[in-house]
Amino acid sequence: MKIFISGPDIFYKDGEKILSENKKLCGKYGFEGISPLDSGAESAEDIFKYDVKSLESADVIISNINSFRGETDPGTAFEIGMAYALGKKIYAYTSDIRSTVQKYAVKEENGKYFDSNSNEVENFGLPCNLMISVPAIIVEGDFEAALKKLAEDIK
Repeated sequence: MKIFISGPDIFYKDGEKILSENKKLCGKYGFEGISPLDSGAESAEDIFKYDVKSLESADVIISNINSFRGETDPGTAFEIGMAYALGKKIYAYTSDIRSTVQKYAVKEENGKYFDSNSNEVENFGLPCNLMISVPAIIVEGDFEAALKKLAEDIK
């Protein structure tokens, strides 16, 4: 089973190491990990094309949805949406599974919640935007926690 490893990890200072370790963890659980860095591509267009091709060939996507520059990384959100459109199984992990209201709301008016910029915060009891939370199986923890959940689910 091929797993596409998704998330902002590639932007982290030690991103290559993290992705390499995640691929090794995939092997530990009997899966093949596919990393966005596998292509070695450098142009934006080539990276995009490799990403799309990899998502198409994967069976499952596991995404890091931890807050990155404010919320889920936009590239990760795209990958989750594409995986959904392709009918792929989606797992996501985060270290903070509190609801969006618990994370972002600073005031409540007439049953609606608002952030510090007076923007409404959706109140579905989900850990992130519903467009990610609904199609994904969300696991509290790290990449390995999501792998363990996947392994349990396919038994």
